[in-house]
Amino acid sequence: MPQNSLMKISTVLALTFFVLIVLVSESCKKDEVDDYLVCGNCSNSEISGIYTGNGQYYTDDDPEVTENADVKLNLNNLENNLFEAKVEVLDKFSKTYFVQKEEGSAAITISGTNESINLTIYKKNNEYRINGTAKVYHTQGDSLFLDHSVSFTVFK
Repeated sequence: MPQNSLMKISTVLALTFFVLIVLVSESCKKDEVDDYLVCGNCSNSEISGIYTGNGQYYTDDDPEVTENADVKLNLNNLENNLFEAKVEVLDKFSKTYFVQKEEGSAAITISGTNESINLTIYKKNNEYRINGTAKVYHTQGDSLFLDHSVSFTVFK
């Protein structure tokens, strides 16, 4: 093999190796540090309360998604592991869900025939964050139609 071909091959290999190193190192970086930890051991009284934040809101009345909509979540422990979760988007949407929280779980999830809610609870020191999605939908024949959806991050 001529020396010129070997130099081209070694140059291509070196460049490929360099690109791979850069890609791997970039994929390992975290964009921002999030000190919140999943809160599986939080008590019901700890997580109860009023949370505020923002999210994305969709309604089939207006196909435009509302970004940074003001969201309020009132999470009220009724008894044992039964919670009332009221999700509100100011002047647009309000829905109350009754949900069960499993002991030791950081997730609250229900999926019904015409509604669903998914909440994940996080804690940092004495601060709480909930990431969630609430939906209302209906069926017509064999089709499922989304009436309202709000995906949010709220804090207490």
